[in-house]
Amino acid sequence: MALEHPEEYTVIIASPSQREQHVRATYEVWGEAMTLDEWRLVAEKEDDGAWAQNHGDTTWYRTKCMLRRPGSRNVESGWYYGLTAVVTPVQHCRKGYATHMCRLLHLLLAPASSLPPFPPEWGSPPPPLPDIVRTHFPPGLGMVLESLVGTEFYEQCTPGPGGPGYTFDKRHSRQLTWKLLGKSNTAHGPREDIAVEARGSHVWEMLSREDVEALVPTLVATQQARLLRTTSTRTLIAPDPSSQGFATYLPDHTSLAPHPSWQDPGSPLPFGLRLQHTPTPSGTDEETSIVLLSFGHFQLVDQLLITFLQGVTPKHLPSLLASFDRLTAHTPFTEGWVWGLDPESELVQAWKEQEGRDVRENLREGDDAFQIGSIWYGFEGELADSQMWLVD
Repeated sequence: MALEHPEEYTVIIASPSQREQHVRATYEVWGEAMTLDEWRLVAEKEDDGAWAQNHGDTTWYRTKCMLRRPGSRNVESGWYYGLTAVVTPVQHCRKGYATHMCRLLHLLLAPASSLPPFPPEWGSPPPPLPDIVRTHFPPGLGMVLESLVGTEFYEQCTPGPGGPGYTFDKRHSRQLTWKLLGKSNTAHGPREDIAVEARGSHVWEMLSREDVEALVPTLVATQQARLLRTTSTRTLIAPDPSSQGFATYLPDHTSLAPHPSWQDPGSPLPFGLRLQHTPTPSGTDEETSIVLLSFGHFQLVDQLLITFLQGVTPKHLPSLLASFDRLTAHTPFTEGWVWGLDPESELVQAWKEQEGRDVRENLREGDDAFQIGSIWYGFEGELADSQMWLVD
């Protein structure tokens, strides 16, 4: 059937055959390292992920978040949705279908009170979500995405005629890459104890998945404290690390794909590193240094991915980078990649000064750049966290 007018179509929960079409369409974009059957198995396993429970991955990912309103000293709770994998068959590209679909999604996920009147030129409003699904989707504060097609398309995905669509703040697309120096130490794999002194007196401990889950209360407290320290004339929003499956999403999702040839399936990879600080002279504990990571990702790059870090200062950097070298010595990875660091911070300046690291700190720009966009319903909002653990 020839498609002519986007307004004649609407959005509904996909049927099994439509889910299969989506699997095939996403395979064309991201599945080049796998067979179609392997990619289909990844899609099936996704439904078992912690992030997917109670319909949490219905083409968008439901994420618990924190918000702080201008002038408030309180941190509140809410939800936002992560838009994922918008794909259009090639023969139907650039005809308005994807734009229309993304516009209609706002009507399903936003509070009705925040939406303008439905424009008749858009056809008919989408039918409500089935009750069995609707109960799992509280009205969202907004939506967040990482674009692989630049910014123009999503800027047009508005909740009403003439209003703003997704916005892209360049501050949220900062990245830093550096050279890994572990190839001269290939006898040491990731399971060898790295809790040793390395270029300094700081000792890093490897974290398992269970260790990261146990640290979630610490991550929550740190995120709340950051929101309270940040000033803005807009409402600040940040992901809540206690959102189901959030803190370990990237390494968990990576594990759904076939193991790479360099990985020993019987030797689990660490999910992060932790450095426990001793009390300061004033008698107070410093913020615990925590680094979460993923050994590549089939939809990102085959490099060491730092999904989140907290409490890392310039004095910790030499030992931390040496630990990364040891962890990746048996892998083909040549670089590490981290997002969301302040380019003017002392940490970034110290990173640039590390000898032999070929550090580059710049913007992710253009297509295939994972530019972070967001839209907020009925208020002016601002993401207060743009580290890689946002990726969905």
